[in-house]
Amino acid sequence: MSKSVTFEEDKINPNISESSIEHMYKEHSNDLSQSRYLLSDSFISKQAIQEDEFKSLPTPTRSFDNITNIPKSTPRTDISHLPFTRSTTSLMSSSYSPASIPMEKIVKCREFSGYPQENAAKFMAEFESYSTLYDLLDSKRKIAAFHLHLKGPALTWFINVSNTTKSDWTLLSALFKRHYMDFTGQSSTMLMTNEIFQNIRLSSGQAIEDFYCNLVEKAQILSKPEHEILSKFINGLPDKMAFFVRAGNPTTLQAALTSSKMAEACGYRTEAISTQAIKSETKAVTDSKTEIDDLKDQIKTLTSMVANITVKTNDNQRPNYRRQDYRQASNYPPRQDSRECYGCRGQGHIHRDCNWTETGPPNKSATCQLCSQQGHTAQFCKTLQQFQSGKG
Repeated sequence: MSKSVTFEEDKINPNISESSIEHMYKEHSNDLSQSRYLLSDSFISKQAIQEDEFKSLPTPTRSFDNITNIPKSTPRTDISHLPFTRSTTSLMSSSYSPASIPMEKIVKCREFSGYPQENAAKFMAEFESYSTLYDLLDSKRKIAAFHLHLKGPALTWFINVSNTTKSDWTLLSALFKRHYMDFTGQSSTMLMTNEIFQNIRLSSGQAIEDFYCNLVEKAQILSKPEHEILSKFINGLPDKMAFFVRAGNPTTLQAALTSSKMAEACGYRTEAISTQAIKSETKAVTDSKTEIDDLKDQIKTLTSMVANITVKTNDNQRPNYRRQDYRQASNYPPRQDSRECYGCRGQGHIHRDCNWTETGPPNKSATCQLCSQQGHTAQFCKTLQQFQSGKG
């Protein structure tokens, strides 16, 4: 079998077989034997490679894997039969401390302040997962991490806990749950949570899933049954969206959530803003009507008070220079019933006894509700002016 070495094209491309090499070697050996000398100075100088010949040699670009008699590296020792042990070094151990963890890979746990609007059960569950992630199995290290995640009233509560309780995680967690998670019906946290649960609604721009999660979270704290949560979820939706969900007659919370998302996709949620505007406008109109009704009631009360003023009282309030009608003191019936006042043109009185203020138009057919005279209304009656001036 013949082997060949091929260099890049247009350079050197020899195809020399093994038989040719042997033949050339034999011929060259015969020439050396005939010349009776070997490696003489003339032979070495003749066969030496010059520097120019090195520069003219091409650079090989192909692999030499097919060249025979090329020494190869020693094969590696097979270690497949050796036992393999996986490293179980703790993330929080001394060999792999938290200081060596990149900051972007550190998972943080939320802090807890102890206010009524916070969910202590959610914080406790998250802290347990945080402790498991970082292998906080030791009680002291777990309590130290728990201490660093408290602030506000919760931190004050932790400081006031006895040292015996703070040295045992089981006792500390039980005390925390009894203080922040086990509520009675009359506690401030339960009352505030119930108020939020009763008034919670889907606000503008809020995701339906977010509204659903908030509602379920408050319901779990209050231990509400599922049918009450379902009813509250539907009532918290905008009017048209709630009508769409009720039409589907959902029996579970998940079915109601799916139906509400379908209603949102169909465009029923766009009516929330306009519905709110209509409600606000209706409330403003109602308030306006209430103020008008109060004003009317005040006018009626004032009118009844003025009507109770007798004519005699009005005569006593007149100036002394005015002449009194002597006919009123007599036992005879008055004669001016058929007379006509030339001021207001009313019947039954004369001009000097007329209570018309002469500021408004006279009305011959009108009868005053205050003084019962014809020819003017109560708006232009002197009795009303006297009452207003006396009140002022």
